[in-house]
Amino acid sequence: MNSYQKRPDEIAKEIALLEQFDTPTLCNTIERFQIRSRAEGFADSSIREIIPHGKTFIGFACTGKISTALPAEGDSEKVARKYFEALAQTPKPAFAIIEDIDQETVGSFWGEVNVAVDRAMGCVAVVTNGGVRDLKEVSEAGFGYYAGSVVVSHAYVHVEDHNCQVTIGGLRIEPGDLIAADQHGILNIPLETVPELVAACRKTLAAEFPILQGCRKAILSGTHLSVDELMELRKKMYRLRVSDTL
Repeated sequence: MNSYQKRPDEIAKEIALLEQFDTPTLCNTIERFQIRSRAEGFADSSIREIIPHGKTFIGFACTGKISTALPAEGDSEKVARKYFEALAQTPKPAFAIIEDIDQETVGSFWGEVNVAVDRAMGCVAVVTNGGVRDLKEVSEAGFGYYAGSVVVSHAYVHVEDHNCQVTIGGLRIEPGDLIAADQHGILNIPLETVPELVAACRKTLAAEFPILQGCRKAILSGTHLSVDELMELRKKMYRLRVSDTL
């Protein structure tokens, strides 16, 4: 399990600053640290934003696995309790990261009741490859819903495992990972980047400004950029993206 050795007030302050950036900006910026492949660290398009909020959610992962197709074997409440104990111990804000292990999604762990429970325990969003429901009630609660589908029933939902590695949309997530989610998708933020990430995101946006300004100027004036002008602006953007002096 990843650890993030800061006081809760410091964690909340840094996350609030990071939430001003969308996941593409965060993703572009993480490239500057050269700690993973550019093709890694995010979920695939099978996981989508179910309820539009127009914001970025960021929180620490509390992980679990569920099944809904068949009744539980053994004491499912004992396993559920362990999941909620793990959620209580997860740094806040927390994300519920739940892998549905059924071959096909049948039911949902997520609806008005479980969202109320998790919100009361400091959770701000759920990410699951399974299903969610009660969209009206959850929309009004302002809770982040990122899932593979919307379903009608809870079926035979029960917790199968907790505090474990999960895979959601091809993205492996460990307990305590820092996760960002918005309308574009799900991103794992390497914890080691956090102390410098806000400043680095501002550099990423600043690097894009010259080409955006040049293009907008041409659009507003009714003129066209030449290919030479365009290529020069692109070169400038690429230079600035890797510069430490922005």
